[in-house]
Amino acid sequence: MWQIRVESTFSARHAIRYASGEVEDPHDHTWHVEVRYAGADLDDHGLLVDFVQAKHTLDSVLSKLAGTDLNTNPVLAGRNPTAEHVAGVIYAELQRAGSRADNCVAVLVEEAPGCKACFIPDTNRRSPGREADGGR
Repeated sequence: MWQIRVESTFSARHAIRYASGEVEDPHDHTWHVEVRYAGADLDDHGLLVDFVQAKHTLDSVLSKLAGTDLNTNPVLAGRNPTAEHVAGVIYAELQRAGSRADNCVAVLVEEAPGCKACFIPDTNRRSPGREADGGR
């Protein structure tokens, strides 16, 4: 089994809504994102996924989040902008972008040092990304 990882960052604002009804004060983060691709086979050029293409696709997805307030960003479609939801939304957007999407096995998001969330797709589902994006 082969695995590659690509990483990038974006800056965005959010405020978490808690079950108690309390909402954090809006604050900014530099979000660190890691996308993992895995597979048993390499292509004819010895690549699982082209790093350059994977990084370009990731940066394109992150550009939809960068510099925004995640609470009002349409990509999150009204979801509470937790690191967990951000990771799931990034996964879903990567699936829509289609770049070796079947090989994407995890999206990790770090919103602050030591505070990470990881989305791992359910490989038993027939429509990749539906669990990540609430079926939209």
